[in-house]
This record gives sequence, structure tokens and C-alpha cells, in this order.
Amino acid sequence: MDLAKKQARMSGSNRVAALVVEPMQGTAGNVIPPPEFLPALKQWAQELGALLIVDEMITGFGRTGKRWGCEHSGVKPDMVTLGKLFGGGYPISAILSRDEIVNTKPWSNPSGSSSSYGGNPLASAAAAAALRIIDEEGLVENSRRMGEHF
Repeated sequence: MDLAKKQARMSGSNRVAALVVEPMQGTAGNVIPPPEFLPALKQWAQELGALLIVDEMITGFGRTGKRWGCEHSGVKPDMVTLGKLFGGGYPISAILSRDEIVNTKPWSNPSGSSSSYGGNPLASAAAAAALRIIDEEGLVENSRRMGEHF
């Protein structure tokens, strides 16, 4: 963590908007951080006055035995990015955040947080179906049990 803090001080204006992290690194070798990693990042983000954004593209929707990978550390991020499994195979992504963040300008301005592809009805239906299946079939609990087994 000290190296990251030093790099941030030396590489910029020391004005950091956000720290973005995967709660468990998936693509580069499935690295599970020590339990104190995310809490330390959350504390650092608070010291900086920055958001902690957790990328749950790989770890979300129960793949780690909990709904979100960050739940293993007890950290509640300011924002969560979602995708991949979210649409059950149909391409869709989303951002979750707290009301006080999304109700702040410019995010809350009309079209302030929209995109050309936002609100696609087919993608929304696919996501709703995937989420329903995850819940109805107990897939988060199944992931936890299989993880313990293996």
C-alpha cells in the first residue's frame, strides 16, 4: 500500500477522484488479496476524499460464494461496476451507487449519466431473467458450497 500511495503522490496533483479495484483479481491469475486489502483501500480513499469503485465484472453475482466479491472483506464501496453474467449471456453492464452520489450534479443532470445504448429493453429483460434465475435456483449458495467442497 505504501508503494501505491507514493506513486499516487509522485504521479499527479495528489487530487484523486477514485480508486478502482477488483476485489479479487481474475484475469491476471486469480489473485485473492489478504483480508485487510480492501479495508485499507477504503480507508485510503476516505483520506483522499475519493470514491472507492469496486469492479465486480468477474466476481459479482455469486461467483465467489457471496453476492459480491467485496462482501468477503465487509467493505461497502461507493460504486460497483457490473457486467458479464448480469445479462445471462446478453451484453449489458451497469453501475450501482448510493443515492447521495447519483443525485449529485453533473451525474443527476438530464442525460448526465446516460449513454447512446442506455436503457435497452431486451438487455434489461435478459438481466431481469438472469437475476431471477440466480435467486430462484440458489446459485450464490451453490457457489459457496462448491467453493468449500473444492
